[in-house]
Amino acid sequence: MFKMLPILSTSILIVCFAGGFLIDAVPVGYFYTFGSATADVKLVQFDDELPETRIALPTPLVFYDTEFTTVFINNNGAVTLKELTASFDYDILPGASIPIISPYWADADTNDNNGTLWYRLSNESSLLERFAKDVSSTFIGIRNFHPSYLIISTWDKVGYHDANKDKTNTFQCVLGSDGISSFSLFLYEDNGIQWTTGDAEGGILGLGGTPAKSGFDLADGVHYFQLPMSGKDEILNISQTSNIDRPGAWMFQIDREVIVSGGCAIEANGTILSVNPTSFNSRGGKLLEVQVVCGLKATDAVWCSFEEADAVGVYISELRGVVCVAPALQTAGWKELHLLVTNEAGVNESVRTAKVYAIPYLEGYEVFATSESNNLLLVPNSKVQLHWLPSAVVSPLAVDGGIETLTVDIKMARLDLSTNQWINSATLEANISNTGNVTTIVPDIILGNNEIGVNPVAFDISPSENHVEVAGLSGIAKMLKISSSVFYLQVTDFKQERCQSWLQKEKVYPDCNAEHSSCPVTSEKAQLPNSGYVLMSFTSTQASLKAIQEKINMSVDATLLYLSSFNTGSDLCYQQRRLCAMDTFIHQCCYRDGKLIVGSPGGGKIFYVPPEQDILQHFMLDLVPYLWCCQAGLQSDCSSYYQLRSSDNGMNSTLPLPAMIFGDPHFISLDGNTYTFNGKGEFDLVVTEDNTFRMQGRMIEAPSDGLAKATVLSAIVANLTNSETVQLEVARDELRIYIGSRRVFFDNLNNVQLRDSTIYKLDNEGDKFGVSFSNGAYIEVTKENGFFSTTIVSLPEEFIGKTLGLLGLYNQDESDDFTSRPPTSVETATNSSLEDIHNHFGLSWMIQSDESLFHYRPKESNEYYNCQEFMPVYSITDSVDDTVCMNDTFCLFDVAVTGNPSIGKATLAARTSFADIKQLSQPVACSPPCVNGACVSTNVCVCGDGYFGQNCGMNISSDCDEGNPCENGGNCSQHAGTYSCDCTYPYFGSFCEQERATSTTSTDDGKSDSTRETLAIVFSVLLATLVLTAVTVTVIVIIVYQLCIQGKKNKVSSDIELSNTNLIEEK
Repeated sequence: MFKMLPILSTSILIVCFAGGFLIDAVPVGYFYTFGSATADVKLVQFDDELPETRIALPTPLVFYDTEFTTVFINNNGAVTLKELTASFDYDILPGASIPIISPYWADADTNDNNGTLWYRLSNESSLLERFAKDVSSTFIGIRNFHPSYLIISTWDKVGYHDANKDKTNTFQCVLGSDGISSFSLFLYEDNGIQWTTGDAEGGILGLGGTPAKSGFDLADGVHYFQLPMSGKDEILNISQTSNIDRPGAWMFQIDREVIVSGGCAIEANGTILSVNPTSFNSRGGKLLEVQVVCGLKATDAVWCSFEEADAVGVYISELRGVVCVAPALQTAGWKELHLLVTNEAGVNESVRTAKVYAIPYLEGYEVFATSESNNLLLVPNSKVQLHWLPSAVVSPLAVDGGIETLTVDIKMARLDLSTNQWINSATLEANISNTGNVTTIVPDIILGNNEIGVNPVAFDISPSENHVEVAGLSGIAKMLKISSSVFYLQVTDFKQERCQSWLQKEKVYPDCNAEHSSCPVTSEKAQLPNSGYVLMSFTSTQASLKAIQEKINMSVDATLLYLSSFNTGSDLCYQQRRLCAMDTFIHQCCYRDGKLIVGSPGGGKIFYVPPEQDILQHFMLDLVPYLWCCQAGLQSDCSSYYQLRSSDNGMNSTLPLPAMIFGDPHFISLDGNTYTFNGKGEFDLVVTEDNTFRMQGRMIEAPSDGLAKATVLSAIVANLTNSETVQLEVARDELRIYIGSRRVFFDNLNNVQLRDSTIYKLDNEGDKFGVSFSNGAYIEVTKENGFFSTTIVSLPEEFIGKTLGLLGLYNQDESDDFTSRPPTSVETATNSSLEDIHNHFGLSWMIQSDESLFHYRPKESNEYYNCQEFMPVYSITDSVDDTVCMNDTFCLFDVAVTGNPSIGKATLAARTSFADIKQLSQPVACSPPCVNGACVSTNVCVCGDGYFGQNCGMNISSDCDEGNPCENGGNCSQHAGTYSCDCTYPYFGSFCEQERATSTTSTDDGKSDSTRETLAIVFSVLLATLVLTAVTVTVIVIIVYQLCIQGKKNKVSSDIELSNTNLIEEK
């Protein structure tokens, strides 16, 4: 939402760009040292025909996500990769025939002592440190770059073709890399650029014609980038322009798939707007560093705008960027951040956009809090202990006095249930030392008409307002904060009537297990990739919290606090990965000592809204009814709650066997058929007959120390119809995630939710990920040895009879697994040779470019990877050391064809893992069936609380059998370990001992307490109208009509008896 904001006095940028205010330009003395004193290679007396200028690099220079190990220095103002260009060709940017990095591409001529070209490869520590500092002070979020070498090329007073020396140019190109990240720095001497064009390009006295160019070109016709004045007469003034606040200096990050401008963001081909960090707690308070837009003026206003809220921006010269404090957002997920620049006349001059991810409250917290009750339920005047990392409170910028002397405020915020907005509720501690821990008292707050009895709250820590301002952040420092996870403050006693009212109105939904997996009966089964369930975890994604938990040796986290609050007695809980097709609810499955719990108080339940999806709706629809019925002290109410939000007992639990791809690669089909296919290229792994789901894989040649040929799986991509593709790829030995063509970094993320899929990070190293889709499909990959050592694909049973591809025709019949692509659909016998399987079945599933779902890195394409002619090895004859493989034939094969025992070891581990999955996926049965518990192994029932017996059919309570304890005609009903009274109107209470008043009573908002009482008033009014005149009758009818309408409204209020929200009634 874009709106006008006040201009801050600190929102000032003294620009050095063309047309702006200029600071000192670059003298030669600012150049990185060059010349004979630094042992540079010196080249003179050349036009285009340079001698060999090859530089072999100790580690790769990464350019457009492509590694190069050799560079060449060119006389015409460029560094080329792969080979030397022997002549001047103006048609680059785009159009280059070889990859090129050019600070000033023009037809130079150094004949007749007309200038000198100097170059060297340097690892001098002082220069490496200087370059690292240049990078960290220029690029948003890059603080730990340490180059291992520099390539320094200097064109010193070079003339132009043909042997002209009346004008000369002096400029320098510095390239630095650590083998992973690479940067370039172009330096132009102040007034040192005097010519733009050689004679052959139509120049007259070095000017006019087709001027010089500056930029980057990968030579693929797609990936290239030019500086703004490239190819224009204005390039003559390049020494007076910059993107890093120093005229004559331009810096870029060149290792990514697009060129990243240092300093300000250039609106040119292939650039992106940089933001750090790229994720933040959706409660806000995080300092965001945003790349400034080139050309920002001192009078411009700048702010960061989201769809839900805006934040004022401040330009910080030390960062060469804008900072703003992330606002609180109502929802988590992907957000568009708009950097908006408005001039003093109020006109929007520039809007640049970046993608950021708002982390759910339950994962983005940086303050660890524990209560006296050791759960998430708080009561007024109780103690809460807070822990945090002191450095997390401050920004990455300098702070007067340092972290140790910073004082902080501790505040409690609450979620306003009527607006879904977080608001500050109370200051608990003011101006205290930033020690990293404090014990504070929960305040007794008054929330007005809060009929729920409980309110979500969180604890915030921020710099004290009376402390010296964080340097450069005048006006926004007070908005900085770090926050705890969400707690629930009980503001009034839970009333039994609330539970009773909810029980009467809550409807019973049909069991969705007819379509979806029932609860696995043990936690060991629940953690399997084919279980259909995911572990409920609210572990913080923030490194600062992980550091403080290690420091204070505290293993408990928000997950355990959640379970102790809402699943008492459980050790861990899982929830379904997908929503039920019948309605938007999912099953939760909870376990104690590894066994499924059924019923109150710790058993799983039905969720309408998963907690990570929407914390407010989860609170209102799922947690509040539980608190009313299970925290009010009556076990009978809790048992009644579980009758409506029933625990699944695992009786219908079936775990369809997954498919697996492992090793070099070997396949286990969806029907369990094992075979080897060493195709090279891109293939369909799973295709549904209606094309609603598709999964493709990319196989490349295996890293091999042997002579044999084999392939490995390096990338997979999948999507549903009309949804974004999710791609997992191993590139440069890192596991990358792409959503469409956008790369996603999981540094501070546990999972990312999309419209039709969720991506899970499954380990701390980022080598294992899972992807679940809304149709129930699940993919899990593990990176090892530079490729996917294991890929698991699990499909629910509704896919049976509907899939084709390399993972087979899924119909529980192995014999027809090797069915080729339609329309031929030829079946290859499962006992065929590997060569026949390769040629007749495997290659038929190779995809073409128009079928590909893949995002491609620079210089890559479907044609780049596909190779039908690739001939793998089908058998091995040489003996292999069996110390690793323990006589496993697949392991032995992989060691033989790759020469790498670690690959064979990973293959053996995958085989063992699949055997365990197969064993654990076997169904268990109890006879007789468990009626009030879970069958956890053959003929072994674990009973729910309140039941016992072989099949959990006996109730521990016998109160109803010993006489009816219910008064006023109430009926006694047995429950697990207790009983409840079913009361007749107008009685209520635990024993039906209380009678509802027959007169009208008013709530705090003045509305009637009962619809029946409202109707009684209506009928009294109607009786009175019989003695009135016709005119009066007419008037009264109108009044009665209005009262009826009000009565309907009051019915909603009376039925819910909750709050000013209507979420529960809507459900």
